[in-house]
Amino acid sequence: MKSMHLAFALVSFSALVVGCADPKVPVQETKPEPAVVAKPTYVAPPVVEAPKPVMTESLSVAEDIVTVCKIARTPAPKFDTNVSDLRDGDKSMLQQIAKCMTEGALKGRNVSLTGRADVRGETEHNMALGERRASAASRYLSSLGVKSNRLQSSSRGELDATGSDESGWQEDRRCDIELVK
Repeated sequence: MKSMHLAFALVSFSALVVGCADPKVPVQETKPEPAVVAKPTYVAPPVVEAPKPVMTESLSVAEDIVTVCKIARTPAPKFDTNVSDLRDGDKSMLQQIAKCMTEGALKGRNVSLTGRADVRGETEHNMALGERRASAASRYLSSLGVKSNRLQSSSRGELDATGSDESGWQEDRRCDIELVK
């Protein structure tokens, strides 16, 4: 009896396998699709150059102020050695900044004025000279209607100076004007 059941099962299985195949339809082998694995790609961040300040005869004005106030770029020499007096080009730039701070896009914003000096001279003298340069710009802005509490004056003296000859020292003799964040 066991052999009969076994024979019946074998015949049934064979019939099932053979009977299911349609001779008109070719049997296609299916292969499993390979898993798609996303490869991580490195995208380098864009190179962003630091904004270059706009220079006048003795001032270095931060790019954000120049952009917001639509100030024309006018490069020129910096302060002369041991001098803190503003030149005409400096006054013109400060007039544009004052107008922007009293009537324009910088209304209500504060700026910092940082006086700088070259490495020649005593450290204390250069620190005082930097302060006189920042104060000259601050006083002029105040005379144009900018409230003095919106102007932060300081000196770095020769601390960040990089010049090693007259052209480099000339770059060091300036007053930086930047928005207070």
